[in-house]
Amino acid sequence: MPAPTYIEHLMVWVQSNIDNEAVFPSRIGVPFPKSFPSMIRQVFKRMYRVYAHIYCHHYPVVRELGLEAHLNTSFKHYVLFIDEHNLASGKDFWGPLGDLVESMLRSD
Repeated sequence: MPAPTYIEHLMVWVQSNIDNEAVFPSRIGVPFPKSFPSMIRQVFKRMYRVYAHIYCHHYPVVRELGLEAHLNTSFKHYVLFIDEHNLASGKDFWGPLGDLVESMLRSD
């Protein structure tokens, strides 16, 4: 599947889960389902693929457009959130961006 198609499908899937009251209850007092932690891990794992694709295939264009700092800041927030909430399933989670992630975690 081409990357733009994957990303579009992913964003629709994420939004449909966020909009699903059975998955993301919005009312006070309504408990989250037992499957919530594993579903959130899956969301973040799939979103990671988008960052990995951008860094591995489009980074020169990002730099040319002067967007490097924005991408790095966004990704660092993503990494720190995952680290804070233990959403990564080990070092293998980070794949080709492992060195970048390690440097971001050390610099925080």
